[in-house]
Amino acid sequence: MPKGGRGRGRAKGKGRAQLLAHGESLCPARRPDISLVAEQPTGEDDDEKSAHKVPSNKEIVTEKTAGSLEGATAVTQVEEQLSQATLTSSVGYTKRAEELQFPRRPGYGKIGRPINLHANFFALSLPRNDFIYHYDVTITPEAVKHVHREIMELVYKKYAGEAFGKARPAFDGSRNLYTMKDLPVGRDGVKLVVALPSRDEKREKRGFTVSIKFAAKIYLKELKEFLSGKGAGTRPQDSLMTLDIILRHIPSFKFESVGKGIFCPPNSRSVDLGDGIDLRFGFYQSVRHSEWKTVLVNVDVSAKAFYKEQPLVDFLRQIFNIGVQDLDNPRLFDNKRLFHQLKDAIIGLKVATNHLGQVKRKFVIGRITKPANQASFPCDGKEVTVADYMKQKYGITLRYPNLPCVTRPTQYAQFPLEVLDVVPCVRKKITDDQKVKMIKQTARPAKQREEDIKSWAEKLEEINRDYLSNEFGMEMKPQLADVQGRVLPPPILSVGGQDNRLTPRDGSWDMRNKQFYSGVGIHCWAVVLFMNENFCRSEAVRNFASTFQSVASREGLRVTSDPVTVKYERPTKVEDLLCSLKTEHHNLQFIFCVLPDTKKPLYGEIKRVADNVIGVVTQCVQSKFVQTPKPQVISNICMKINAKLGGINHIICKDVQAPVFKEPVIVFGADVTHPQAGDSISPSVAAVVASVDLKASQYTAIVRAQVTKKTKPSKKTATVEIIDNLDQIVKELLVRYYRRAKCKPTKILFYRDGVSEGQFEQVYMYELRAIQKACMELPGKYRPGITLVVVQKRHHARFFCADAADRSGKAGNIPAGTAVDRGVVHPYEFDFYLCSHFGIQGTSRPTHYHVLHDDNQFTADHLQQVTNELCYTFARCTRSVSIPSPVYYAHLVAFRARYHMHTEKFYNGRKPKSQEEILRIVNDDIKVEEKHSHTMYFT
Repeated sequence: MPKGGRGRGRAKGKGRAQLLAHGESLCPARRPDISLVAEQPTGEDDDEKSAHKVPSNKEIVTEKTAGSLEGATAVTQVEEQLSQATLTSSVGYTKRAEELQFPRRPGYGKIGRPINLHANFFALSLPRNDFIYHYDVTITPEAVKHVHREIMELVYKKYAGEAFGKARPAFDGSRNLYTMKDLPVGRDGVKLVVALPSRDEKREKRGFTVSIKFAAKIYLKELKEFLSGKGAGTRPQDSLMTLDIILRHIPSFKFESVGKGIFCPPNSRSVDLGDGIDLRFGFYQSVRHSEWKTVLVNVDVSAKAFYKEQPLVDFLRQIFNIGVQDLDNPRLFDNKRLFHQLKDAIIGLKVATNHLGQVKRKFVIGRITKPANQASFPCDGKEVTVADYMKQKYGITLRYPNLPCVTRPTQYAQFPLEVLDVVPCVRKKITDDQKVKMIKQTARPAKQREEDIKSWAEKLEEINRDYLSNEFGMEMKPQLADVQGRVLPPPILSVGGQDNRLTPRDGSWDMRNKQFYSGVGIHCWAVVLFMNENFCRSEAVRNFASTFQSVASREGLRVTSDPVTVKYERPTKVEDLLCSLKTEHHNLQFIFCVLPDTKKPLYGEIKRVADNVIGVVTQCVQSKFVQTPKPQVISNICMKINAKLGGINHIICKDVQAPVFKEPVIVFGADVTHPQAGDSISPSVAAVVASVDLKASQYTAIVRAQVTKKTKPSKKTATVEIIDNLDQIVKELLVRYYRRAKCKPTKILFYRDGVSEGQFEQVYMYELRAIQKACMELPGKYRPGITLVVVQKRHHARFFCADAADRSGKAGNIPAGTAVDRGVVHPYEFDFYLCSHFGIQGTSRPTHYHVLHDDNQFTADHLQQVTNELCYTFARCTRSVSIPSPVYYAHLVAFRARYHMHTEKFYNGRKPKSQEEILRIVNDDIKVEEKHSHTMYFT
């Protein structure tokens, strides 16, 4: 919820009028050097391309895409650039920014068999009035957020009649108050004084002054017009957010509120994840618009990992698996690995003091200092250790004086670990083992999840019933929405061999006795084992190589030789070994890298050297699969190797392919990923992939680092989601398509992942402009039609089969190919849900697609068809996936870039001079070897 002065409570995303308030140029003034490239259209598949060949005298512009080195300055300018006069639209590229509107739904899909569904959306009636009063709340002195509700509860009890006129406002727990009645606070507001009882009986009550001042009226008329389709171009986020806060008000006093989730306190249902972490359950709630001209409440079950409330030293014992006696070992953290593990465990951890009686001072750990019997500071004119000070000041003799002390991020007061307790708050980063335990607890079959959602919705309605009715004239109905969906037919696939057509069933197909559509020839390959020969004998390696050759030949790979070498080496010698292999064998195509286990550092170093240094395909495999080779495992490996080396595993049959592919189409997938929670230095990674053939089966990628945070004028930081220098990236990928396909695409289908609804306008106004700019800078008045689609997986919409006969698999999920474009979608814009995959465990999560721009005038059927088809072209498996393959590839590219980073370069004990310095380092690290970058190295 935004905070601030008058007008707080506005939607987090800027409104379109605000976005258009600036006047800076949308396009960067800097232009890189360009060169002209002319190519004759030659190559394979001439029968498919003959209709689209470009005359030999056509030229196409290429440029070497520069890294994103402008850093914070460039990204900070993005908001200032969002409003340049001409925003392009339609193939003419002439639309004005003031005309910004997303495409309206062109109709409903008709292809596929009907299916009756239940959706986890619940009807909510609107308030009886046409507006809601919004008031600013300021509490002084500043109080920690968790006591805000206690303070406001005291204020209401003390001043119910005087300040509230017996109205019961809804409070967001921060600085915003909402009521149906105009409070008697006057133009200047009121200041109300309350005393919060201290938890320590010896200390006096704490006094607080609460200022309440009128901020604005939230007009529900705008919301009603929006729902009816009359308010085109407006997104009434204020109204929806206000209704959300009203609905959350009572539950937030009874349970713990985290974001849009409400969680129960620790109880018998909580699950111990280990290392001092509990899994706690609750529900997610959000008020949403709908096509039914009303608002709905989206309710879903939710689970989060919380720290257990316990002494910090007990937390460390669990982390390090040590006994009480080990805590006073003066050399416990001399080991660098253990010290780094300690830093990872407690830096950023929220703790509370326990040596001041009932008064608990809470803070976040910022630094680790010396042990308590060594750390000292001046006190009364002399140096005193922390251990001695605790004895003199508080009469506490530390049990573990050899443990280090910690400080706040911005203060140097040092605290011994044993006088601190862990605060039970959300744990943002959990280990792989904890993730496995969490998935086991939360992966519930669809029917069970449906029943759990019903139960939570009934509790929510019961808790809120009297309050909603009496204060706002609202009512929530605890029945799941009935929705009509369709099950799209799976695409027919084409593979190699004689019987070359496959029809998937339940989102999967069988490649037994089938061959790849296009298999590559393998004549120079090697095997390296990063272990001692005693762990994996050479006889086993020969047997594995023989099995690989046999399976690969059956799959359609032409393996014409044994491995040119088999070598054993220590895991510390990755770069030396791989570089020497490349030097010895210039035509080396790929290397099998046998790993002793699944440890990420070794895998990451192999990929860094192979991708960035020598430019050779590698395929990692665990030693257990070499010692006991299984044909099914090797068959899966062959799929990856074939794709990496330029082969094609399967395609959509041309005669049944979506109509858009009747012309040359380039398909993009793009995503921005951010560093893990607690990492304030590593940059974000933007990955963009694009098809380079007429079948949309082969892809190439460009990856760039960019700043993660930028500072707003309010001095608050915000995560950067816009892809920087996208015009340069798109242009380079268009050039690559032209070089491979020998024609220019007439249509661009751009799938953009990782964007929330509040960022749609920014993506439209900056990234669409960048795509169009890339096209306009190519010669020949190049103006392909552009369709920009946002792909969203991070939502809480779930669908359940109304009829048991429609349920799919053991988990009882909706069938692969289920599409929904009615009821629970946008009132009038072009969006839909599609569950393209078969849910093996848990409840299937459909993907939400929202069209932000469409020059190509897709019908609902055609866009749903092509999107569903692209989910069947993923090269790594014989199953459909949950998102279009290019989007999945973009995830893989960004994930691989994290392995390429040398993070120690900017964690070397000094603070980098600037974000530009970090970007230079990282962009150099993640730069893939030139020739290798044109392959599908990421599969």
